[in-house]
Amino acid sequence: MYSISGLCYNAMGFREIGRMSRTRSSTRLISRSKRRRSEIPWYLIVAVGLAALAVILVSQRNFRSNAQSPEDAYYQQAIRGIERVAKGDQAAENLVTYFKSHHEYSVVDHFLYTDIESRTQRPGYSGKILLQLVRNTYKERTFAALYDARSNSIITFIEDFNPDIYALVLLHEIQHAWENLELSIQNTPDLASDGYVDEELRAHDLARRLANNLTKGGYDFLISQIVQSKGLQYPSLLYQHEQANYDRFDALFGRSRSDSEFKTRSFMLLYGISSYIIELSPLTAHEKWEAKRKWYREKTA
Repeated sequence: MYSISGLCYNAMGFREIGRMSRTRSSTRLISRSKRRRSEIPWYLIVAVGLAALAVILVSQRNFRSNAQSPEDAYYQQAIRGIERVAKGDQAAENLVTYFKSHHEYSVVDHFLYTDIESRTQRPGYSGKILLQLVRNTYKERTFAALYDARSNSIITFIEDFNPDIYALVLLHEIQHAWENLELSIQNTPDLASDGYVDEELRAHDLARRLANNLTKGGYDFLISQIVQSKGLQYPSLLYQHEQANYDRFDALFGRSRSDSEFKTRSFMLLYGISSYIIELSPLTAHEKWEAKRKWYREKTA
């Protein structure tokens, strides 16, 4: 019994040893197999690296191409400006809404009348208002912006302007465009005609009203103070600017940033004073409008 039991034990022991030996061998085989599978071929690593590099380069190129240009930034600032200046004035807000849904814009290096005239003949002309931003200015021009009804274009120059003053200028031109497109009032090339002058007066009245809203009544208060201090009354509309009044105007909007802006402000102030004097006169409504027409023709002749 003993020897049989012993033999049985030894046999079981050998079986266990053999089983353990086979387990170790299997483990080594599995380990070698795993190592072989984990060893990625060098050419696959290179391929993945090149693909990652390509993705990075494409992303950088797309980032550069999507980066905002100075012209785009100027345009975006202009849109924010007209939204801010028009806020609270329903007619002006309607103009901004109309413009935002009825315009496109482009950037050119120089302004030429032939460029905007040819636009009406250009294939694919959309009929929308073209806001044409001009990079280079020239001293001979006498305007900060203009609207051309033939090509339905607003031409304005990319230059240093106080954002609020620039917004008033742009809204003036948008008024022209809206009247032309929606009311069929065409800006006639005859600068002396009643139609042309009336259109300009309406646009200047819009800018004057918005300037007063923007300054919380400060614009009209300044003009009334100037008129009263000088004892001005109709029909005396002659007025020479004084530096002190320029300084008070600058206190409302900040200093002028360019010669073009200074000219724009000067006309705004002069128009405001003359209009105020006419409106205080005992004239009838029709006579007051005729007086404004006469003043405008004299100042822009």
